[in-house]
Amino acid sequence: MSKVRDRTEDFKDVAHRSALSLGYDESKTAALLASFIMHKPRQRSGFTRAALKTLESIGALEQFLMKHKKDYVDLHRTTEQERDSIEHEVTIFVKSCKEQIDVLRNSIMSWTQIQKDGLD
Repeated sequence: MSKVRDRTEDFKDVAHRSALSLGYDESKTAALLASFIMHKPRQRSGFTRAALKTLESIGALEQFLMKHKKDYVDLHRTTEQERDSIEHEVTIFVKSCKEQIDVLRNSIMSWTQIQKDGLD
């Protein structure tokens, strides 16, 4: 079995020398080396933000269902009014998620139409 050599310092030296040869000063070089370690968060598109919000809503619905499953299924644990309340909450969650999914679907449809029109 071969030994593995850590080449991190070699990489840093080469990156440092290359940066200096390109005219970077010490502060720019330090910022460049730091950028290899700490990446900037990517900018998310509006579509991605909406999709993540929808995913969070679906997760919240799942948590709500798991929390109230025993209460809803076992007729002796809750009253009919409490079960109706649980159903009402679930209906609101589902409608909200469906609306968000419809917005995403329409966004995809309009984007694909624009792409298709651009090819014509």
